[in-house]
Amino acid sequence: MKTVRIVCLLAIGMIFATAAQAQSRASTGTIHFVGQIVEGGCGAEVQRAQVEISCFRDGVNHFQRVALNSSDDVHSMRHIGKITQRSLAGHPELQEMTISYH
Repeated sequence: MKTVRIVCLLAIGMIFATAAQAQSRASTGTIHFVGQIVEGGCGAEVQRAQVEISCFRDGVNHFQRVALNSSDDVHSMRHIGKITQRSLAGHPELQEMTISYH
């Protein structure tokens, strides 16, 4: 009977040790990136009540101005992406603008 109890305790101990080791390995590692970034993101500059967005694509600078108080929530950026904006809940004076790339 004592042998069974000792074997069970050893098995439980091994399970906990294995789980702890797996947990520590899961939080470490290396991610390898293959490829290159050929064009950067867009830039945004606030100018009074509007935002000027500039994107460099295919050797050409593209510019678009978007009014901060615009009632439109989606703007197209010449096949580069789209701009969405909304007021934050409970704070209509604060605007969130998101630029999504294609």
